[in-house]
Parts: sequence; structure tokens; C-alpha cells
Amino acid sequence: MWNVLNTTKTYTLLGLVFFIIFVLQDMLSLKMAWLEYLQQQASFKIYSGLLLITYFMTLFIMPYNRHCKRPHIARGIAYRQHQQRGTLAPLFFYIHSTTGGGAYLLLLSTVYFSHFLIGLLHYQLIQNHRQRRQFYKIWLPLHIILAVILTTLIGFHLYIVASY
Repeated sequence: MWNVLNTTKTYTLLGLVFFIIFVLQDMLSLKMAWLEYLQQQASFKIYSGLLLITYFMTLFIMPYNRHCKRPHIARGIAYRQHQQRGTLAPLFFYIHSTTGGGAYLLLLSTVYFSHFLIGLLHYQLIQNHRQRRQFYKIWLPLHIILAVILTTLIGFHLYIVASY
């Protein structure tokens, strides 16, 4: 059973399902009153934000392993963990907020979900080897650039939250 769950296509499908559910619940205002209540509490905002940032930081296992000159690890276990964790991005966001927000929070949410969707549209889904290599040359820099922008926006969000 675990082999079925351990494929790029499965992660892509599962991630898309989580994303669609998140978007639909926001668009159709299908809110859970108890979660909405919790998200209005200052302490819950802090703890769910810490959970979200911790989750986000666990995704840096890939660049860490590449930076440490351990690409064999990055391609193996770390790569699968990165895919598995990345699939859960909408769920972690949902715990922290059931909406995309407004102003810079909307920008933060848009970059967060764009980064997530780019990660889901993985080059391994392409069967043709030549097309896969061409796609990879665009996909990876875009994924990394969005990760850097997202990290910057998260830092800005933390600064704003801590300042007020």
C-alpha cells in the first residue's frame, strides 16, 4: 500500500485535492465555526503561525542537502520527504487561516499557493525525457525564486505581527 502512496502522481493528486477543498471552502464560505473562533484568538494565531513556519522550514531539507554537497541524499529520502510534506501545504495554511487575507497577506497567500502549485506541477510528470529536461530548467529556478520570495514575505509578516 505504501508504494501506491509513494509516487509523484499520487502527491500531485492529493495536493490538488487539498488545494481545491481550501479554495472551495473559502469561496463558498463553508467555515467551521470552532476553527474560525480559534483563529481569532491571539494565542492560537501565534501557535498556528509557529506550526506553519516550522512546517515551512522542514521543506528546506532539499536545499540543505544540496548545499552540504550531499546530492545522493537529496535525491533519495530527503526528496521524498520534501514531496510528502509539500503536499500538505494547504492543510497547514488552513489551520492558520481559512482565507487568503487582504493587502500584503493576500500577496503572501498568493505566493504561498503559487509556490505550492509549481511544486505540484513536477517535472517527473512529463514522460518525454527531452521535454522533461527543458521543463526542469524553467521549473526549478521558478520554484526556488518563489521559495525565496515566500521566505521574505513570511519574514515581513513576522516583523509586522511582532511590531503591533
